[in-house]
Parts: sequence; structure tokens; C-alpha cells
Amino acid sequence: MELDDLKVAWAQMEQRVNAAESLALQLQTESRLDKMRRMLRWLGWGQFVHCLFWMWFVAIVAPFWIEYRHVTHFLISGLVLHAYGVAVICIGVVQLLLIARTYYTAPVVTFQRRFAELQRFRIVSGLATGLPWWILWAVVAIVGSQKFLHIDLYARSASWFWSSVAFGAVGIGVSALVARRLVRCNLAQAAEFADDIKRFERG
Repeated sequence: MELDDLKVAWAQMEQRVNAAESLALQLQTESRLDKMRRMLRWLGWGQFVHCLFWMWFVAIVAPFWIEYRHVTHFLISGLVLHAYGVAVICIGVVQLLLIARTYYTAPVVTFQRRFAELQRFRIVSGLATGLPWWILWAVVAIVGSQKFLHIDLYARSASWFWSSVAFGAVGIGVSALVARRLVRCNLAQAAEFADDIKRFERG
């Protein structure tokens, strides 16, 4: 075989290898995107049920503070939980919209950008709605005990409530510090996936 023939054969082999690598990367990327779309589908259903639960919660809390509007600690507790429930519902609806927008996105780069936006929103909203439960559990105890057991916990032990609030405030501070590290790790993983997609798009 002459030198020119060897060069042609080598070039053809190199093209086949490059094509095979490109196909493998494409299949890997499509597999990961399919997995992420399945996750988005389950996440959407979960968020829908989540919103329904909080609608039910608000439907219970609203009549409570209206009924006990003449009792200050019941009124404030009921309004706090009502406002929290409405906020959680609004956040859930926004998440559903972001999930739907991401799920039905076709271009790969647009998909990964919107998926990253969804991840960031879920992280921030998760902290915003999760950290208050260090204190909200005591408020729920007051409302629940009065509504279902007809026991006024605050009247029986106001010191218990305020000590729980103080402990919860400390818990929020500590949890916020820990959450910062977890958020950085999650964002780093999202950035790594985004880099993989960009390399695939550049070919």
C-alpha cells in the first residue's frame, strides 16, 4: 500500500472515530435529558399535590382566625399561617410553570439553562419556606390544639411559646449557615452538567 493510500485510510479511520465519539456523546446527553424529563414529570405531579395540600390547609386556617379574631394570639397565629400557606401556594404555582416551561423545551442549551433556573428557584424557595418551620411548628401547635382539642396552649404557658420562638430563631441561623454549603454543592453540580451540555453543542 502506498503512502498516499495510508494517509487516506488513516483519515477515514480518524473520521470514523470522531463520528463514533460524537454519537456516543450525543446518546449519553440524550439519555441524561430523558432522565431529567422523567424527573421533571414526577416533580410536577408532586408539586401539584403539594399545592392541593396547602389549599386545604388555608381552607382550614382561614375560618379559624375569623372565628377567633377577638383573641389576639389566635388571630395573629391564624393570620401568620394563612399568609404562609398562600405564599407556599404561590411559590408552588411558579414552580409548576417553570417545570412545564423546562419540560417542553426542545433545544438542548435552552433546556439546560431553564433547568438551572428551576434548580436555583427550588433551592431559594425551599430555604424561604423551610427555615420558618423552626418557629411555625409552635404556631401550628397553638392553632391545632385550640381547633381540634379546644385547649389554649398559649394561655396555659406563654413562656413555652416564646422560648420555642427563641430556640427556633437560633435554629434558623444555624440552618442558614449549613444550607449555604449545601447550596454551593448543588450549584456546582448544576454547573458541571451545564458545561457537559455546552461541550456537546460545540461538538
